[in-house]
Amino acid sequence: MSEPIVSVVIATRNRAAMLKEAIASVGAQTYQDWELIVVDDGSTDQTKRVAQQAAKDDPRVHYLRQPARGGVSKARNAGIHAARGRYIAFLDDDDQFVAEKLATQVVHLDRSPEVGFVYAQSEWVDRRGTSLGVQPTAPVTDLKGLVEHCAIPLQTVMCRRELIERVGGFDERLSIGEDYDLWLRLARITRFEFVARPLVRYGVHGANTCNDSIRLYEQRAIILARVPLDRARGITWWFKRRRLAINAYRLARLHHEARAFAQASAHFARAVVYDPMVGLAMAEPRPRGLARLWVSLKPYLAIVLLLIGVSPQARKVARSPDWGLTP
Repeated sequence: MSEPIVSVVIATRNRAAMLKEAIASVGAQTYQDWELIVVDDGSTDQTKRVAQQAAKDDPRVHYLRQPARGGVSKARNAGIHAARGRYIAFLDDDDQFVAEKLATQVVHLDRSPEVGFVYAQSEWVDRRGTSLGVQPTAPVTDLKGLVEHCAIPLQTVMCRRELIERVGGFDERLSIGEDYDLWLRLARITRFEFVARPLVRYGVHGANTCNDSIRLYEQRAIILARVPLDRARGITWWFKRRRLAINAYRLARLHHEARAFAQASAHFARAVVYDPMVGLAMAEPRPRGLARLWVSLKPYLAIVLLLIGVSPQARKVARSPDWGLTP
């Protein structure tokens, strides 16, 4: 059997019904030179049956089962290890490719050998299939922009397999944000580009909890701290500290929302250590005059109020909705 051009990797666990739709979206591609590797991370539902039936119906579908639950990064790495394609694309079990997804990105990478990976927009849809909009609306195409904004949806990426293998694949120590970490490592060694059209339908099944967001920003702090300085590409000492400060500030607000006041105070303190003017960095639009002074002092006042336990005042200071307050 000849090697396929594209290997699609789906890591899945206990989503048999959704997995069936995801697999069908790969089968419906206008570009047909692909293989699909479904990696089962210890499912206890009908996932095995669904995947094996798909493999029986189409020999391009392969089913791998992890001997024990190891997490999504380990599952995806197993898929990468098994892949034979020149390019690798990722799909989550609750999302679907649009029919032209693979064709569009194969053409893009074939004609641009200097580009290591390409990503696109995704259309967000709810459980009823109603469109909730398209993301990202402000794409990034350089390392500095990627450090500032995690704007690359995993399901929209197609990457050269040799580059993923060169950087070591997904970091299995990360429980969330592992895709962002991979994009940052890839962006240090290759160019990446954006296709300004939705190529994936991204399923939105419910709002993230505060604890989910806390975990995300905690992992993001680890990821950002790893990014090496690179003055030629704008990753200066000061730029990196500001990004860490903004991340710590957001963590502080989330902890305050969860009424974890000691943790909130600690993260506000960490934010101002990284960048004494982090309050101003968070303000949109940039204020002037006394308003500028006010937003600069907000994190310091929040620390004091949280330490003395004045919760209502701290909430007002730490969680104003638009950060563009007038005095």
